[in-house]
Amino acid sequence: MNPQSINKGRQRVKSSVISGRSGSTQNLVDWQPSNRRLPMAHVVSGHRLGGLLALLAGVPWVYFSSRYLVDAIGHHGLAAAQSLLYLLVCGGLVLVVFGLSQLLYREEMWIDAGAVKGLRRGLSGRNHWQEPLANYLGVLQTHEFRRNEQYDRLHGNADYMVYKLSLHHHEVSKRVLLYESHNTLMEPPDEWLPLWKHYGVLFRLPLLDQAPGAETTCSPGDLDMPLSVLMEKGVIAVPAFDLTNPTLPADMTLHREADLWIVTLWPVRLQRNLIALFVMTAVVLLVGLASWHSGKFATVGLVAGCFAAVLLLTGIASKIALNRTRKYPDQVAIDARKLWYRRRDHRHGRWITCELPLSRLRRVVVDNRPTLQYRGEQVVITSVGDSIKLGRYLTGPGRRQLRDLLLHLIHQAG
Repeated sequence: MNPQSINKGRQRVKSSVISGRSGSTQNLVDWQPSNRRLPMAHVVSGHRLGGLLALLAGVPWVYFSSRYLVDAIGHHGLAAAQSLLYLLVCGGLVLVVFGLSQLLYREEMWIDAGAVKGLRRGLSGRNHWQEPLANYLGVLQTHEFRRNEQYDRLHGNADYMVYKLSLHHHEVSKRVLLYESHNTLMEPPDEWLPLWKHYGVLFRLPLLDQAPGAETTCSPGDLDMPLSVLMEKGVIAVPAFDLTNPTLPADMTLHREADLWIVTLWPVRLQRNLIALFVMTAVVLLVGLASWHSGKFATVGLVAGCFAAVLLLTGIASKIALNRTRKYPDQVAIDARKLWYRRRDHRHGRWITCELPLSRLRRVVVDNRPTLQYRGEQVVITSVGDSIKLGRYLTGPGRRQLRDLLLHLIHQAG
């Protein structure tokens, strides 16, 4: 693997086959008069109509059921048969309590140039607090994948991503949700990251990135800086490695070829899964044979034998695919100027290669943001206008080790 051969057959690899983005999406947190300038206020009230209907149904329910219960106790005294009447009264009381809670509930949040103020009022009483903005840790961005098990009005039947921005504080009760958006295209809304940077400037707080296994803190100006500069400034820690004798997991190897450092990724997780599949096949086959020879459970033995045959065929097919993957493993190469990544397209029998200049790299993280093809963790290398996702066949510790190794090699090359 060398730069000349890579450049000849180079093709751009996209992180997802989904074309286009979702554009601007609705912020589910309504800030007034605007979510982009101070002061800003957010008010959440209970469901007034639902509370009123609950009271209209609950008050007559409690009145008539309690009168009937009192009359029954006056004529017959306390009796075990009246337990249903007690439950009937309790049902009405639940409706009354629910109605009152919805009518009384109100939560208010104000943010100005110096402090965050909160007010919560409900059946439990009134709680008012104030916290200086300087006491907040920063503006935190998070995203998570949610599987939609049933139809709903907002998402239909589609799975979706939840993108959030919040003022982060050590005390959970003082954290403030600034932005929330649901996106069924599984692509970040156009305004999500720019708004994250804007909030950092607006509140004069650092930006917190909750990428799984790679929590980082930076200032708004750091987002536009190259990865090598951030490592030089100490914003991103540089993992330590002894490149002459590196301690690496079984699913990756490192070697030197001319001026390139080359990391080869091996599908160890697929190998372990294949071994487990063959062990399961052997167990099912033994159970089937034992059931067949016993005579009493011949049908069970026949079903187990058929199931074992299916598992065996699946294992053979998986073994063939694994051999192809081991013959043509994914590779990452780094020299003084660029990073290359290549993977094998087994369907068309060709290599797919892409390159990213080191000066344009921005992040190397372990990310769980799904694509159309894959919804697990991957190592994501982000550049200006492009990104690469790799390591889907590695183990969890292997992906984190790969991230650390790439950061070390990029820092050394810079």
